[in-house]
Amino acid sequence: MKISINGKGRISMFLKWFFINFTNFKICKINKKPFCIIDFSSPISFFRILKHYNSPILSGTTGLKKKHFDLIIKKKNPIIYSPNFNIDFFNFISYFSKIEILEEVHNKKKIDSPSGTSIFINNILNISKFYSIRIKNFSGNHKLIFENFFNKTIFEHRSKNIGAFLKGIIKSIFFIIKKKYGYFSIKEIL
Repeated sequence: MKISINGKGRISMFLKWFFINFTNFKICKINKKPFCIIDFSSPISFFRILKHYNSPILSGTTGLKKKHFDLIIKKKNPIIYSPNFNIDFFNFISYFSKIEILEEVHNKKKIDSPSGTSIFINNILNISKFYSIRIKNFSGNHKLIFENFFNKTIFEHRSKNIGAFLKGIIKSIFFIIKKKYGYFSIKEIL
């Protein structure tokens, strides 16, 4: 199966290495009609893909605006979008409904701050305090904190490396190539 991977960041480079070395997927250029386009790029690049290609799209690009989601909804090709493809993370976040503080730590090369995952968490949980930290050679960490005058309770999810996203990405590829059209989220994969 031919797939195209769009993006030049850590996750895109990791995916190219993984798919070339450990799967039967063939990496091709985006204009060669792949079965699936995997996009971890920038909002500008993602917007271009949405406008010009009709293959199924799997995207984890963060920093998207309303205009991007409006175009996703109008498209006829199947699209799955998630700011985070780590299935274990979604299992973790599903347990919480009233979080007061969110602290995230990512690699200092991560472009967006706060991360798309933290924005996603905030949209679900409506958090009152938010901290975004970038550190060299760090993969990804989200702390959900309940705090009051007497107690502080911390729940933490830490991705040990970017391989944590593989299960969600591979499941998403097989999910999206079976769809004729529509906009989907990682929730449909779980």
